[in-house]
Amino acid sequence: MIEKGRVIELQGVDARVSVEPSDACKHCSACHLCYPSGKSRVIEVENSIGAHIGDVVHIEISDKVGFFALFLVFVLPVLLGLSGLLIGVGYSETYAILFGVAGLATGLGIAKIINDRISKKRDFLPRIVGIIRTMGA
Repeated sequence: MIEKGRVIELQGVDARVSVEPSDACKHCSACHLCYPSGKSRVIEVENSIGAHIGDVVHIEISDKVGFFALFLVFVLPVLLGLSGLLIGVGYSETYAILFGVAGLATGLGIAKIINDRISKKRDFLPRIVGIIRTMGA
């Protein structure tokens, strides 16, 4: 997936880029998940092509990484929540609710731990693939 954004900060070989929702995003029912405030979001990207502060750039986000993130944030917690619910049903409704919530919380905790570990790996960072407009243009 290719996004467009503006470089707002440089951090060594990486950059922080402000990304606005595209026209396609604005019509997507899940847009509020990617852009909770409805405005821009700031992401850290690999800046191997040497973009500068103020440059408007194209950013590539790997589809594989995107699907993994969706699984991690949405599917894993729900699966663990449902598993807890099904285990708890064997005891009582109260246990079903408690085990379901515990499973959901466990899934979110696992997702957080995995995210913290993989976010340090360069393979999972989006990267700048082109400069659309430089600061001086």
